Amino acid sequence: MTQQRDKAEEYFYVGKVKVIKNPVEADHRALSKEFIKYLLLSGFYQESKDEPYFRATYDRNDNEYIWRSDAATHAMIEPYINRKFNTTTNRKRNRQGL
Repeated sequence: MTQQRDKAEEYFYVGKVKVIKNPVEADHRALSKEFIKYLLLSGFYQESKDEPYFRATYDRNDNEYIWRSDAATHAMIEPYINRKFNTTTNRKRNRQGL
């Protein structure tokens, strides 16, 4: 039986972008709420409502990393994760050849 965690394994910053390693459901909800609040306050809600609330990538050990989608692209975050954890990341979980 897998034990559920109450909090993410780790938080770190890439510049000003908060990245969450192995988030729990509460982290997904919190990032989504932050993003919606940003859209509503900025007046861009209608134009951006189809934008994903957060971006995710996975490393070769199946660790998940998430960050707000408006804060950075994969190309901005993945190289930092690769260096910090000596790994290879990809947007798809369990991809062959990772």
